[in-house]
Amino acid sequence: MKLLRLLGVTLFFGLVLYEEVLKRAGHNGGYAELLAGYWLLSIAIFAGGCVSDRLTQLSSLAIPVLDVPLVFLIQFGVMMDSANPRAVANFTLGVYVVVVMLAATTLRGWEILVTGAIAVIAQLVFSCSGPFLAVQVSASCNASQERG
Repeated sequence: MKLLRLLGVTLFFGLVLYEEVLKRAGHNGGYAELLAGYWLLSIAIFAGGCVSDRLTQLSSLAIPVLDVPLVFLIQFGVMMDSANPRAVANFTLGVYVVVVMLAATTLRGWEILVTGAIAVIAQLVFSCSGPFLAVQVSASCNASQERG
């Protein structure tokens, strides 16, 4: 799982750097820095797991404690910058499903439940906040204005 985390975060970080830094000349909504920190933590978890069996066992807790919250924070930054926040929220739901499925292959039962619970809470906050909610309210106001 450590290697999979490192590869996934590295690929995602590379994609963000290409898309946001090179193509948009630095307009990244501030989440590239957060992703860089996530990447460094992933490297540290991978290296620590190679050194110690105890750290390898503890690294499984990084899924609910590190991966799910950081995916939330990164995707929240993306959503704030997005013209279609609903698509970002739906994509994030898919990411959480994959994270919980990966957790099911490596974690014990209680860790899977904790990962799922944190992912559900994050998705609920995601779906009911920020521009996603503002878009829903704006669409409702626009529809009622057109009727009246």
